[in-house]
Amino acid sequence: MLISRASSVLRRNSHVLVARASNARSATVMSAAWRKSLDTSLTEQAKNPIAKFFQLATVRGSGKPANRTMVFRGFLGDTEQVMFVTDHRTEKLEEIKNKDWAEICWYFPDSREQFRIGGSMAVVGGDSQDQELLKVREQAWDEQGANSKKWYTQPKPGAPRDKDDSKFEKDPPDSVHPEFVLVSCIPDHHLWGVP
Repeated sequence: MLISRASSVLRRNSHVLVARASNARSATVMSAAWRKSLDTSLTEQAKNPIAKFFQLATVRGSGKPANRTMVFRGFLGDTEQVMFVTDHRTEKLEEIKNKDWAEICWYFPDSREQFRIGGSMAVVGGDSQDQELLKVREQAWDEQGANSKKWYTQPKPGAPRDKDDSKFEKDPPDSVHPEFVLVSCIPDHHLWGVP
């Protein structure tokens, strides 16, 4: 089974594709193959809980890299923009504000496929002027579970834990919390294949 799966992946991804583009429109045309391949891998790996997680690398103010695990929240419509959500108060948002370039890396252990997607990050908070993106943000909020929504009512992420447990026991709000942001990666290069 594993050998036939690996053979299938090798046939599908017997090459490594690197697409570089100077703007998002060019990237869309050039990247359709990697998006289709990633969609296929996500569908085939849907029962594997780790398939929805990817690594996000950003650059700290010191110039050193920072890496963390994020949850894939889909693509922005029919685009190749990978979406995730986070708290506006996190260090990663500060890093993105200072240098909006980042890279995403997915690895599927069953098929031994790796996808790397780099580009600029777009942040959609409650102050966005784009009504369509605000709707996408609201939909992403509605898709969050109650426990995930509670995170946004708690003290700043990364801060020392307060001894007052009541700060962590608030009910999640029904409407989108102001600290909740939607982030999308606007790709300018992509790499995929079997390492």
